[in-house]
Parts: sequence; C-alpha cells; structure tokens
Amino acid sequence: MRHTFLSPLTRLATALLIAAMLCLPTLRAQTFETATEAVTNMKVGWNLGNTLDSHSASVSDPAITEKLRSQPLTQPALMQMLSEAGFGAVRVPVTWYPHMDASGNVDAAWMARVKEVVDYVLDQGMYCIINVHHDGHYEGSTFPGNPWIKATMANWTDNHARFESLWTQIANAFIEYDERLIFEGYNELLDSYNSWNYASYACEDKYDAEVAADAYAAINAYAQSFVTAVRATGGNNAQRNLIVKTYASCAARGTWSAYITHPLSKMVMPTDAAEDHLILGVHAYPRIVEDNGNPRSWDADLNSQFNNLNIFKTTNNVPVVLTEWGTQNGDNDYKAVRSHFLDFAADFITRCKDAGIAAFYWMGLTDRTFRAMPAFNQPDLAETILDAYYDGSYASLLPVRDDYDISYAFTYKRYGQVVLLHDSISLSDYTGIEVNFPTKPGGTRFRLTFYYNGTTTEVGVGAVTTRTFNFSEILSPTPDKIASITLKQNTTASAAFNVSSIYLIKTDGTKEELIPTLPYNDTDPKSDIAVNATPRFANVRISAAQFASLYYSDKAFVIPSGIGAFAYKLEGGRLVCVKPYDAGDILPQATGVILYSETPGHYKFPYTTEAGEAPVGSMMRGTDTETTTTGGDIYYKLSLNRNNDLGTAGFYYGAPSGAAFTNGAHKAYLAAPASSALTSRYYFVDAIDGGLATAIASSLTAPHPAAGWYTLDGRALSAPHTTPGIYITRGRKVIIGGAHH
Repeated sequence: MRHTFLSPLTRLATALLIAAMLCLPTLRAQTFETATEAVTNMKVGWNLGNTLDSHSASVSDPAITEKLRSQPLTQPALMQMLSEAGFGAVRVPVTWYPHMDASGNVDAAWMARVKEVVDYVLDQGMYCIINVHHDGHYEGSTFPGNPWIKATMANWTDNHARFESLWTQIANAFIEYDERLIFEGYNELLDSYNSWNYASYACEDKYDAEVAADAYAAINAYAQSFVTAVRATGGNNAQRNLIVKTYASCAARGTWSAYITHPLSKMVMPTDAAEDHLILGVHAYPRIVEDNGNPRSWDADLNSQFNNLNIFKTTNNVPVVLTEWGTQNGDNDYKAVRSHFLDFAADFITRCKDAGIAAFYWMGLTDRTFRAMPAFNQPDLAETILDAYYDGSYASLLPVRDDYDISYAFTYKRYGQVVLLHDSISLSDYTGIEVNFPTKPGGTRFRLTFYYNGTTTEVGVGAVTTRTFNFSEILSPTPDKIASITLKQNTTASAAFNVSSIYLIKTDGTKEELIPTLPYNDTDPKSDIAVNATPRFANVRISAAQFASLYYSDKAFVIPSGIGAFAYKLEGGRLVCVKPYDAGDILPQATGVILYSETPGHYKFPYTTEAGEAPVGSMMRGTDTETTTTGGDIYYKLSLNRNNDLGTAGFYYGAPSGAAFTNGAHKAYLAAPASSALTSRYYFVDAIDGGLATAIASSLTAPHPAAGWYTLDGRALSAPHTTPGIYITRGRKVIIGGAHH
C-alpha cells in the first residue's frame, strides 16, 4: 500500500479546513427537540391578540393595522414583562390577506413587522407561535380583499395553491429561526354554514352528514397542505414543530350531542417526513355562568374535554396544545363572578399541566394601554394562572398601574379623539369626571364628549390644569348610564398636549382612574397616545442559586415578601452578617446587600422615601453602573464555584489575587482590608437562620475557622460522612468514595 505523507503545513491547513466546514451551521439544519418536548417546555402561554391579527380590507399599513383594535404598537418591554412573570410562550396570531397582492405575495413591510414582534418574544427566551389567523375568518368570501379560507373541499380546491404559497413565504422568511419558533397552520376554519361545536351544527337539523364529511375532509386537506409546504422549504423547517387544528379548533367538550367528538375523531394527522414534530391544536371556552347569571359548574365539561383529548393523544401519539382558552363570556365572566372565574382558571391550568398540555390564555391579563406601560390589568388572574402552573416554585413579577408614575401624550389631527371611557357606567355609582393636565391646554380646542341614550353632549375643557364636571350639571336630562366618554380635538389642525390623569368620581367621593385608549376599528386614525411610565420599583432576579446582590446609591427599598437581605463584613477570618433585613424592612440607599430567597424568580422592590437603618461596619459596596471596584484591598463578588454547582454560592475573588474587578450595574461586592481577607472565597452556610454566614473558607494556604463537616449546599453534618460524595471541611472540598474532582 502506498502512503501519501503531507507536510506539517499542509496537514494544518487541511485540519483547519475540516474544522471550518464542521462549524458552518447554515450548511445543515439544527436538530430540533420533539413536539412533546416543545409542548412541555412552553410551560404556560398567552396570546398577543387583537394586534397582528387585526384586519381591514382597506388597511395595509402595518402600524395602523396593529392599532385597529385599540392596542398600542407592541414593544419589547411587554415581552420582557411576560417572561419575568413566568410565561414560557407567546402566540402571535397574524392575519395576512390585507397585506397580500392579487398574486398572493406578502408585503415586505408586513413580513418585517411580523419578524420584529417574533424577535421580541424569542429575545426573552420564550417560545413563539405564529399562524394564519383571520384569513379563515367566519365571514370569509373571496380573495383578494377578504378572509378567504373555509372548511369546504370546494374552497380547498380553489385556494390550496395560494395557501401553500403563503406558508412557503412564511417558512422561508423564518427558515433560520431555532426550535422555539413554531408554526400553526390555521385558526378556526368553519364550514359553509359557519358552524361551531362540530361541522354542520348550524344546519337546520343541527347535523348534515354530507356537509360535515366535506368540512372534515377540507380540514385534513388544509392540514396536509400546510405541513407539505413548510417541509418543502428545508433547512430548519424540515424539523420545525408544526401545529395543525381540528375543525373550528373544537376540543370535543361535553356530552350533549353524539357529534361533539367528531372534530377529534374525524381529524387525520398529516403525513410528515419529520418524525415526532406535529402537534394538535384546539381551543376551549367553557361555559361557567348560567343564563341567569349564576355560577355554573364546569366539571362535567372539562372531564369530557380532557378525556377526549387524552384519547386522541394516546391513539395518535401526538401532543396537544390549547392555543386559546378562556370562558364563553370572557371578561364579562371575570367581572361578574370574579372568584368563580379564578377558581375555574386555577382548575383549568392544573388539568392542563397534569395532562401535559400547554395552554395559551386569550387576550386578557394585559390589554390596551396597559401593554404600553407595561402592566397587568388583570393581575389576580395572571397570578392565579401562574400559581396553578408553578405551584410555588417560581416568584412571578406582576407590575400593575400603581407601580408607575404615568402621564400621557395625546396627538391629534382633523378632529381626532381619544377614548377615556369605553365600558358603560351607571350614574347611580358615579357623579362626575376629573381631568388633570400638567400645563393648560388650548382653550376650547379640546372637548369632552359624552355618549348616552343615542345622543352626545360636548363640553369644552378650557385653559385650566384641572377640570371637574358634574354629570347632573352638564347632561340634561340626566341619563341612567353613560356609554362612552372621549376627549376630542375640535379643529382641523394638528395638535398635541399631555394629560396627567383622568378620574371618575364615585358617589362616595372616591376616585376611580380611567386609562385612555385608542378608538376601536379606526381605519383612518386621527389620534395617538404615547405613555410615559416611570417604574416605582426595581426588578430583581433571584436565580436557581437562590442568591443575588443589590446596590442603588440613590434609592431606598421596601424588602418584599419572601426575601431576606444581608450586609456582611470579614472579621477574624469569618464572614459575619452585620445587619439582616427582613420582608417589610427598609433597605437604605447606598447599601450593598446579598439577597436570599428559597423561591427563584423576579421580585418587585418598591422604592420608598423612608431612610431605613444603615448596616454599621458593613464591608459591602456597590456601583450604579459597570465600574471598577473601590474601597478596599481585596475584592469579592457573589458567585458560584467554577462549575456553577448550586449550593456553592458565596463570596469569591472577582479577579486573580482579589484585585479590583469590573462590577455590574446595581450589583454589590465585598471590599475587605488585606488583614481580614484570609481566603479566596467564603461560602454562605446559614444566611437566613440566625443571620450569621459562618465562613467555610476554601483555600489551601490560609487558616480555616470552620472545623465541622458540611454538604455542598451548606447543611451542617453531625460527623464526617462515609457516604460517597463531595463534602466541605476546614474550607476544603473532600471526596469520599474515590470520585474525581
């Protein structure tokens, strides 16, 4: 055999070429997690509804489209809030037809905006679902200019090529996105009768076998078209997890009809070249209130729904996701039977978790202008959903309106108006309205408009900073209810001014704040709202390591529930807590502390003007910006060991030999004199009980005061252990049983 010998230079070049080829991720698709793994990892989700799914045939501008349903333009801060609250996924419904030309090509500006919003979600580490939403709206007719997809075979014959082309464009636009982006083929496709519950339900006899069979065949055909089109684009789409939906997204809930299970039993999962990458999607809006307004039990409905879904999962070996859920009457149920609604939500999420089903709440929780703050307008519901899922294992940060100093900037053109009240009120509960301005607006140019009893009354605001109107004095005859109130500009010129706050005055003299919103379905918008929101709190993350550090030079805080804060010094080779702060205590400004909580998550540290008690003798310092440490000879930072093992949290050198290092913004560090700093690290052992962190110093050369035996997570042991494992004694790690470290 003849051997060819390469020179060292040639061998090196060849090796580098091979290495470079192996490191080119664009040359082959990523290996994606299975559909079941994805559904588990989504945890609990939310819908960005009435946003990119909003639609009007006369509107193609992306910004106008996004605000058609009184929503602000979506911002990254909203997704950050959802992620920090504990949501693991966001569904972004998208309606495409107003942004497609007659040949079915998607407008580049619309695709760019969809990608931008998807990026907001993914940048927060959450999963994102996008779909083809109201293109299959129930009033669908013909393309272009109308929703165009129906659950009939005739419709599929006419439109499947356009549908496949649309999904080809979407798939190619997102071909490089990772496994956290999931496609959903369509939303709620209905038959020619617009039947809900099951196909042909709206027929005269509540069932027509021919209509039903045609509808189910069309659903299966559209599902296959979707999967085939996406897979054909290759790349990451060859393994991307895809969601196909039942007829009308029905979940086969109830036992009141023999046909109620047909949306599931007639559903045929598409043929797919990718194994274990399909998901079944359904919706659930159970009835929890009787016609007379009394609470209604949901047990029987949910028992049947989850039983039927489980049968489908098992039979087809496919996971299930509830891409929408709520109640039949939505927010009306939330307002009318709040406690009952919250009990339902907790039970619903618990059932979903037990069944391995991810569930995405539809639309509520944060809505309209609250999304621009951002804040939750239904924080009790958000808390209920998250608590039911995490069961105390995660601390959810749920900011509300009162957590911000807020003002509004209104801009107008050509008689534009902003909605101050969009839900009717009874004048037996309210007597007037108060509007506050930081500066005087322009006289009669701005008018309050009241809508009631089919008529309107307009009243000039005037050049004042506060204007209060008594309803009985300005509305004649005084109505029983007011349907809506707007603040209108009364000229054709453009105008802008700021509003500090708006309040309804209640009959008992108290005030109820109104949050202004944009008009609904305004296809030619003449007004806009900018929200200026300054938080009254610091957002602090406690990781799974259970510790964090905190420092603000100009802010004092109230310690929130579930948190302990500790200021330390080094003394005699020991790490000593000089001042513990419990929940409710005031943490003074310019005070560096270590934070501890048994529950990881995000915590709200409210600002306060109270001074608090400073820790005497603390060696902890901090910085407001990324800055080099000062104030000592030896510097320590909060850290885990080099392997990031949980249970090893403590103070570690931030740089070799304890030299100064670059400290993060609003992080605390330990600055010690050389005479006190006897070791390169100090583990926290008893950071909460007793308030003293005895140093289990870990250095090969320094003396060690702690002679006992401890586990890696700091638990003291009564005697040296013989059980194999890694322990700490006299500041050193000791291996029992021959394990390598």
